[in-house]
Amino acid sequence: MGDVAKRLVGPTLITAITSGTAQTLYTVAASTKTIVRDILVANNDSVDRAITLSIGADAVGTRLLPAIVVPANGVLSRTGSIVLEATETLRSFGSVASQLTLTISGVEIT
Repeated sequence: MGDVAKRLVGPTLITAITSGTAQTLYTVAASTKTIVRDILVANNDSVDRAITLSIGADAVGTRLLPAIVVPANGVLSRTGSIVLEATETLRSFGSVASQLTLTISGVEIT
């Protein structure tokens, strides 16, 4: 099938860590690689909020965004190339529920 540019996640509201575990947002399909190109986080609140984004189970060694603060009513934008292997996941949580909107775009390679 080849390379397919697509929106991988969202836009979706992020849950808070008080829910117990990081929310699974995206899972790479079998026999596929994914390149994450753009990460966009919008803070819909009038207070600064933090977001954590990781590959796989959340831990210090798997975090792409380690509790990065998004300013009140602001946007965080990251561009780059992060390769995800087949069956890997992207997981996230926020400092509070339902205030951060996350959108991730990339390329799936089959």
